[in-house]
Amino acid sequence: MCRDALKYLVIEQVEGQPEDKKGSQLSLRVTALKDFKARELIVPPYSLIDPATLVVLKTEINSKECDDNIKYTDRVFMRVIAKEKKKPKSFGDEDEPKAKEDPIKETFYVTTPLPKVSAKGGFEKISPLWAMTKTRRPAEVNMKLEPFVFDMSPMVPIGEKMPTIVKKPLWSVVMQCAANQIKIRNGDVLMLSVMQDTHLTGDSGDDED
Repeated sequence: MCRDALKYLVIEQVEGQPEDKKGSQLSLRVTALKDFKARELIVPPYSLIDPATLVVLKTEINSKECDDNIKYTDRVFMRVIAKEKKKPKSFGDEDEPKAKEDPIKETFYVTTPLPKVSAKGGFEKISPLWAMTKTRRPAEVNMKLEPFVFDMSPMVPIGEKMPTIVKKPLWSVVMQCAANQIKIRNGDVLMLSVMQDTHLTGDSGDDED
């Protein structure tokens, strides 16, 4: 994984203006400015434009509904998983079978900031993921949405107060990011499949209701 990869990606406006009174859709593309080995490029779905308004609870969107934007990604899946602390044993607990507790989970969609770009700022404030073009041609696909797990670091002391030190993360985030499946060369346009959906799959994120 290339930690400074995002500075080697550029969002380009191919035609039209960011704000079109006629309501025509932006025509964008994401171009690589250096070579990347397969699986070296991971692009998270961040935005510095009204980020709080872009996170929507899963219950507010039909969970079976797919991303219907034929040109760009409308949303990606995100899950927050809280890890329960172990309860202290009381007298007689040794004889009782231990019940397995399911971790607390909350599922969200992170929605595209593209409609806000023209009014709130430039493309440098959003993730290149949102501007990656979708294609119907398998030979053109070089990126794929995949779930990645990010664990929160343990607590650290702030100021004079020393909080309880936690060795293991208290919660983690499972989030869809765009990752390159094949080698990308300088000048390549990053493209997702039009068949790519926005549901997390696998043990870290599956529980479609």
